[in-house]
Amino acid sequence: MELDWLAGQFFDGDGETLLCSTHGAAYDPAGGRCVGGPCAGRGGLRRLHVFEEAGFVYWRPDRDALPPVAESGRR
Repeated sequence: MELDWLAGQFFDGDGETLLCSTHGAAYDPAGGRCVGGPCAGRGGLRRLHVFEEAGFVYWRPDRDALPPVAESGRR
C-alpha cells in the first residue's frame, strides 16, 4: 500500500514524522517505530533492503519477507 498522503508527500508539516495515508499512523523515520495513531507503541515499519543497478531499483527481501518453506514430510 502507498504511504504518501499526496503524491510524493510522506512527512507531517514539520517534516519530522512519516504519516500513513491509509490508517493515519505516524512513524519515527529514524527507526520506523509507530509514535501516533492506531498502532502507537505497538509496532512499526520494517526496513527494506533496496539497491539501484543500471537505472532500476530492486528490493532484496530478508528472511521475514520470504514465504515459509513447506515441510517435505521426510525425516
